[in-house]
Amino acid sequence: KSRNAPPSGEQVAAIGRRLFVSNLTWDTTWQELKDHFKPAGKVVHTDIIMVGERSKGCGIVEFETPQEALRAISTLSNTELKGRQILVREDREDRSVRETGPGNKVVTGRQVVVHGLPFSYTWQDLKDLFSVQGKVLRADIVTDRNGRSRGYGTVLFDRSEDAERAISEMDEAALEGRVLGVKLDKFT
Repeated sequence: KSRNAPPSGEQVAAIGRRLFVSNLTWDTTWQELKDHFKPAGKVVHTDIIMVGERSKGCGIVEFETPQEALRAISTLSNTELKGRQILVREDREDRSVRETGPGNKVVTGRQVVVHGLPFSYTWQDLKDLFSVQGKVLRADIVTDRNGRSRGYGTVLFDRSEDAERAISEMDEAALEGRVLGVKLDKFT
């Protein structure tokens, strides 16, 4: 048994090799992005996301291995690139990552997007709110470049049935004077 293997019965989340990087300066080049991420591992591809000829201030960095991508998230998120603090997360549109169930069947429909959250809510508040519907594996609050909540987030459940229950029980529910919108996350 590998000494890096998780204890028996423990699940490991799958992570891809691609990362989404935001809060880049408009003039950041793909080469500057690649050079910034090299300390984390072998960068196989970088791209600045453009609209016409203009940068959107974000980009994609792809590593050779998921371990390098994970290292980049932990060591390079909130670091400075060209005078701006960058944000680094897993690319949610990385189609190379698919969680599989028994028989390598693709498991889908376990993550929901929740709109209308109070701006004071943290990931823990979100996780606690939805733990009534089932086992929550992860909860995230989407923030702006200054770290302030944008009023929505995602919740990943252990089972798709729990995600469906969350939608039926929590969509259009009132919370601290706001109305929640709970839908299946189309990017998972």
